[in-house]
Amino acid sequence: MGDKMTFRRKKEHTEYDPAIPQEHADAGKGERTSMLAVRKSLDDLIVSLENCEDFKRYKAACTQVRMHPEKEQRLQEFRKKNYLLQNSRESVDLFAETDRLEKEYADVYRDPMLQEFLSAEVAVCRIVQQVNREMINCLDFENVLVDD
Repeated sequence: MGDKMTFRRKKEHTEYDPAIPQEHADAGKGERTSMLAVRKSLDDLIVSLENCEDFKRYKAACTQVRMHPEKEQRLQEFRKKNYLLQNSRESVDLFAETDRLEKEYADVYRDPMLQEFLSAEVAVCRIVQQVNREMINCLDFENVLVDD
């Protein structure tokens, strides 16, 4: 396999060649070697996540939803509105708006197939959040929050 390794990125493959500087043109060989180790570990983590039961459950739920385009469209509408609500910078009554959204998309909540998708999606998101928390905590990374 040589010095080149293949890494996944959203179903496409990208090659990392340690002989070619990546982010910084003046990066030294040590930095490229370090990045190679991080990328290899990241690829291992991705494979581990893909092989965990929660992710397999999520992929199975995705497959089921895609077989019903009208339900998939309704689910995507709900997910988009929910995301925008949860990440809104406007001052809104989050509880009231969430309640309104749940009523507007009651059909999504009642559908067992869509419930399974949403439940599996949340499980995978929690794993990713936990990985992120663990990395930040273990690295003693100072997290500075800046108010806008």
